[in-house]
Amino acid sequence: MESKSFSVEGMMCGGCAVTVEKAALSISGVSTAFVSLESHSLTIEYDPAIASPASVADAVRAAGFECSL
Repeated sequence: MESKSFSVEGMMCGGCAVTVEKAALSISGVSTAFVSLESHSLTIEYDPAIASPASVADAVRAAGFECSL
């Protein structure tokens, strides 16, 4: 397992944080996702043999948020 942090813009509330976490967890191979509204960040633990940071960023963008590695 590896960890990766992303910068996520556009989150305003707890509901936004839940949406971002669900988007990240929808990617096969992502085991945990934690959002910090204070630091506008998402941290995941994932299996690099299954998931890629780019696929997680794409899922977060598809949920309506700006996401960068």
